[in-house]
Amino acid sequence: MLDAVIQDLIRQQRPYYLLQGNSVKGVGGQYWLVFRHRDADKGGNFLKNIVSLLGFKDKAVSHKVIRIDPSTAKIYTYNPRTPGYLPSPALLRTANLKIIEKFLLLERTTKEPALLMVASEKSKASSAATTCPPNLMPTTK
Repeated sequence: MLDAVIQDLIRQQRPYYLLQGNSVKGVGGQYWLVFRHRDADKGGNFLKNIVSLLGFKDKAVSHKVIRIDPSTAKIYTYNPRTPGYLPSPALLRTANLKIIEKFLLLERTTKEPALLMVASEKSKASSAATTCPPNLMPTTK
């Protein structure tokens, strides 16, 4: 189910942003996706540069970072504070959220209904793991 959510997010970003590498599983079971704008390293043509210089068109953000939190069923979309200045995959994998958020600005937060099922499956699995079968239950007399 989580893979389907990740593939759906990649499809949503695909017209303008390309996935960089693979999804990274971070601390606390959170998943990170890093996208780069398809025209981020291109200079564009002369006319587009003049139009954007005059302020008629906002320039797209060069990168987007998406954090998927299956435990709360939320998806967080971040932009870099400084263009091109992103946390590395090793940092995304091992660092605390407070450290990673120093690199990023939160753009929006959305609740994903498909992740609610993943969160409920995890809670059912953890409750099933903590219950004992009746034949192994200690008896009190």
